[in-house]
Amino acid sequence: MEQLPQTQPEEPKKNPLLEGIEFGVGGIVIGITTFLLMLFVLNYFNIISLSQPFSRG
Repeated sequence: MEQLPQTQPEEPKKNPLLEGIEFGVGGIVIGITTFLLMLFVLNYFNIISLSQPFSRG
């Protein structure tokens, strides 16, 4: 086993498990944020469309 001189930290060799967990958590956060944003937007448009007939009449 010959050791290569470590002049720089092994950045390309990241822990795939850690990277996967980070990616998964990021995906979950993005998903939840998008979901909440969609709910908010849908609620907003729903309220507008519901209040339109009342404002017309």
